[in-house]
Amino acid sequence: MRPVVAILATTIALGVSAEAPPTKTRVPDRPVVTELPPEVKRLIDAAKRLNEQPGLILNRDAIYQTLEVRPTSTTRSRSTDGARGMGEGLQFERPQDMPNWEASLQYAEYPKSASWSVKVELIYSRGPNCYPSRLVEAYWGQPFAYRPLGVHAFMDELRREQIGLPPTGPHDGEPYSTEFGATHANSANVFFRIAPGGCLSTIVLSRLFNFNEYSDENIYHE
Repeated sequence: MRPVVAILATTIALGVSAEAPPTKTRVPDRPVVTELPPEVKRLIDAAKRLNEQPGLILNRDAIYQTLEVRPTSTTRSRSTDGARGMGEGLQFERPQDMPNWEASLQYAEYPKSASWSVKVELIYSRGPNCYPSRLVEAYWGQPFAYRPLGVHAFMDELRREQIGLPPTGPHDGEPYSTEFGATHANSANVFFRIAPGGCLSTIVLSRLFNFNEYSDENIYHE
């Protein structure tokens, strides 16, 4: 363990207070389930397919089919530099089986870098239950990693390190987003966003592509 003087000097140099950060674990404000319901498992399964199967994220119809959704509204835009954008509201094919879940798709073009992106968000909105990160992690099958969100959370982690406290864990109730990179050059990255209390809030599927490698013709089409 480093001497106290060295720790204090480092914290001053970093502009980090040596005062211990809060250690109280946040608790969910909703009932915590002990098993994930079928609809959450279906969404995680769909995310895994888009993460593991080449080409699905490049095709809007394939995304619809994988997630069992259909578009309800589409808005297109063009910026002053000619960049195209598109946003879609999505509805689940069996909405009665997906209570409190909302879905959307966004496309964006970046002319300066000759690239484009696609992002799908699956949001658990105003749901009555907490789907705890431990259950989501176990069903996904890969360990989650806590990464602080924002400057204050980052500074808290530095303070913990400086005074010898263990780092915040992925199931300590703090909000964060954990990322799983695409397994192929043309599959999706997956993000699980965890809300305060350790509850799943959003699943994000996204990818940035270069035009000279992959066309957007099956994503942005009339």
